[in-house]
Parts: sequence; C-alpha cells; structure tokens
Amino acid sequence: HEMENELKQTPASYRNQHLVRVRKYRSDIERATREIDGAADSPRDDLLGGGGGTSYNRYNGVTSLESEYRSKQLRGVEILDRAGQSLSRSRVVAAESDAVGDQIIDDLDVQGEQLTRTRDRLYDTDTDLSKTRRILRTMKFNVFGNRILLIIVIILLLGILGATIYLKFFNN
Repeated sequence: HEMENELKQTPASYRNQHLVRVRKYRSDIERATREIDGAADSPRDDLLGGGGGTSYNRYNGVTSLESEYRSKQLRGVEILDRAGQSLSRSRVVAAESDAVGDQIIDDLDVQGEQLTRTRDRLYDTDTDLSKTRRILRTMKFNVFGNRILLIIVIILLLGILGATIYLKFFNN
C-alpha cells in the first residue's frame, strides 16, 4: 500500500505504468506468504519425510517439500527485492520530478516579474509617446503660424518697398 501511495504522487504516465507492476508484485507476495503460511501449518513429520509423499534426500538432509518451500521463499525475497528497487527508482524519479517542478515554478516566477516590468515600461513609454505627440502637434501649429506671419511680413516689406520706389520715381 505504501508503494501505491508513493505512485499516486508521481506523474500520470509514470504512475499508470508502474501501478500495474506494483499490484502484480503485491499479489505475488501475498501468494508466496499464503504458501509459506500453509507450509508452517503442516506437521513437522511431513516436512521431514514422515508422510505426504515427500522424499528425504540422503545427501543433504532436505526433503523435496522443504526444498520447494525454500525456493518459493527465495523467489518471494527476489520479488520483494525487485519491488524495493522499483520503489527506490520511483522515489528517485519522484525527487527528480519534484526538483524539475520547483525549477519550473521558479522560472515562471522570474518570467512573471519580467513581464510585469515590461508591461510597466510599455505603459511608461506609451505615456511618453502621448506627451511627445502633443508637443510635436503644438510645434507644428507654431511652425505653421510662423510661416503665415513670415509671409505677411514679406508682403508688407514688398508693399513698403513698392511704395517707396513709386514715390521716389513717379512722384517727382
């Protein structure tokens, strides 16, 4: 159950893949435990060759039934070891995923701050551009007014010059 709880905290693609394995390991362990418990309940003379069709090996003193239970127990231990290794790998992957997630969150915070500063600078730039447009519009009207005034002054000077020439040459 602890491995399943650990897997619930991992990413979905990884979780689904390993959840099947964990359940299979758990069923293998439960089956091996039932078989071992069943062996513990049998009488001692069955284990030592006193009945039940078991044979006693004269070379090493182990009955075939006892040998079978030992091999099942070893397989159960191997399954437990593989499950433990899988759990260790899952923890490593979870830790790596957690570290990557933390880094992404930090990066997003930094990018959010950058976007906020950029938005503020754009707002300031827009305000400055608006002021500049108003100043340029005012300058344009001033230039236009100055041109009209300059034209009027030139016309007056030409009129004065024309009047002076007329009075000097045509009046005498």
